Parts: sequence; structure tokens; C-alpha cells
Amino acid sequence: MYRKAAAALIVCFLAVAVSGESATSDPLYQQWKGRIVGGTYARDGDFPYQASFRTLDGMHICGGAVLNQQWVITAASCLFGRSTADTRVMVGAYRLSQGGFNLGLRRIVIHPNFASATLANDVAVARVAQQMVLSDAVQGVQLGSYNINVAYGALVSGWGRTEFSNPQFPDNLQYIAVNVISQLECRARFADPYNARIYDSTLCSSSPVGQGTCLGDAGSPLIHGAELHGIVSWGIPCGEGYPDVYARISSHRGWILAHTLI
Repeated sequence: MYRKAAAALIVCFLAVAVSGESATSDPLYQQWKGRIVGGTYARDGDFPYQASFRTLDGMHICGGAVLNQQWVITAASCLFGRSTADTRVMVGAYRLSQGGFNLGLRRIVIHPNFASATLANDVAVARVAQQMVLSDAVQGVQLGSYNINVAYGALVSGWGRTEFSNPQFPDNLQYIAVNVISQLECRARFADPYNARIYDSTLCSSSPVGQGTCLGDAGSPLIHGAELHGIVSWGIPCGEGYPDVYARISSHRGWILAHTLI
């Protein structure tokens, strides 16, 4: 989560480029890593569905959300170009440095219509190599069962940067409350060509200046009414008053269920 800092007016893809590898060849992608700015510290057990996708040496790449004992959902931009051999996922922890379960991956499935240039259909699911045991620390989140257009008090959680200029991720999970805004309003608040990237399958949120998603928050969940309604995708860094953009779960619900039902 982001605390306001001076930042250039560029669109950032909110996943982290790692060791020269990125989910897209677009150089803007390599500048953006996503973290929640202006957020509040989460406590142990507050977000038991929260996940952190990582490199083999433990570096945080992106957020995610546990769906059930075998599957975790994230953004396609987080896993595009990666493999089960070089990626792991941590669940059951609110600190990056301690606790939780560090799991290997058995399978990565990227939405077939994902477009790395525009981040359309920015959704992916990953199957863990070892089945998760659900507990107070690890719980699946329910998929959004309806389409939300405008809503107040949605929650976004993640380990993204808290300042655009600070490359370090917070150890403690952060969260903020945001308002879901209409696609019409969202498009009106972006200039060309970014307003054309607000599709029917995307969702936007608004928050005060000094708050929002940032580098490293991609893949993180947006929750409203105890259901998952969005996956962090992209934005203009960080906390500068522009909407944050998500993959809309209700638009992808059928595809998600087809791959993750157990």
C-alpha cells in the first residue's frame, strides 16, 4: 500500500520484475512492483486467504488469494513467463519474513485471453504441489457471485511498496478501504490510451490521494461483502488520485471455477 510520494505520470503494471525476468517486455512493467500506499498494518489472522507469490530465494513478486485447498488466484501478469520450477507461494502468514507455509507449484494456468500489452483478462490460477490444510491461518475466499458497479468500503490487502521511491516491501501485510466506482467514471478519470483499457471485465476503485495500490500489489485481492470481487492489475503510481484497476471476478467466474473446482 502506498504513502504519497512524487511519481511520474506513467502507468505501472503492479507485478515485480525479478532478476531480469518480467511478465511482459513493456519497459513500464519493469518499473512497477505494486504495494499498498497509505495502508494500515494487518494483524495475524485478519486476512487468512492472503498469499504471496515468490521466487525460489523468497523474494516477493505478487499477491494472491487462496481459493481452496489446492488453488490460489492471482494476476496473469504475475505468472506470465514464469514456471512451476521457479515460483513458490506463501500462505498463512501476515509477515513476509516469518511464519506461514512456503509451497511449491504443480500447475500454472493463465487466462487464454490475457493480453500482456493491455492487461486485459489479467487473471491466473496456480495449483499447489502439496494440498493446503485449511485452518484459522489459511482459509479460502468465496468468489464474487454478482457484478458490482458502485460499492463502498471494499478492502484491498497486499505487501506492495508503501512509497514509490522506496524499493523495499513492507514486512507486515497492509490493507486499505476503497470505494468501487463505475466504469464510466473510471474511464473519465484516465486519458488516452489508458481509458480504452477499462473493459467490461475490469473493475476500478477510488481512494484519497496518498492511498492506493503500488508496486508488488498485483494479484492481491479486493474483497466486498466477504467475497472476492477483484484482483489488482494496474494503476498510475502511487496514490496520486487516479483509480486503481482490477480484473473483475464476476466476468471470469466461469473460467475460474472450470479450473479450480475440487
